[in-house]
Amino acid sequence: MRIRFFPVFVLAMFSSGACYRYVPIGQYQAPPGSEVRVVLTMDGEDEIRGTLGPGIFSLDGPLVRWDSEGLDLQTDLSISREGYPATTLTETIQLQPHHVARVELKELDGRRTAFFTAGVVGAAAAAIIAPSLIGGDSEESGEGDDPGP
Repeated sequence: MRIRFFPVFVLAMFSSGACYRYVPIGQYQAPPGSEVRVVLTMDGEDEIRGTLGPGIFSLDGPLVRWDSEGLDLQTDLSISREGYPATTLTETIQLQPHHVARVELKELDGRRTAFFTAGVVGAAAAAIIAPSLIGGDSEESGEGDDPGP
């Protein structure tokens, strides 16, 4: 019964461990809904600092709009106040063209995902095979055993 669910286990591990990368793209080359990372210019960092706080150099999320007037990006913001639990809000951030240094498209990294998958399959195979190699059933009979007539 355990072997029957092995392909489901491998598929679940594969989908949870897929590796992604960000690839720079040309201007206006990502359609709305694409997962992107927007790398900010110094002006963009200054603009965002007033809204989101210091130390933000890029923003990730689905692209809402990208044209000559600017870029709208949907992103998750974490807001925390002393004495209160953190809250996550989804906001649409509007950036002017001079705030955007470059836009990178999120895509599946086939090589890293393949290596990860090979590792998961190898570990699963080792887990299945190892018990039979280490302490399998012994068919040896001890000395003095008499099977009898």
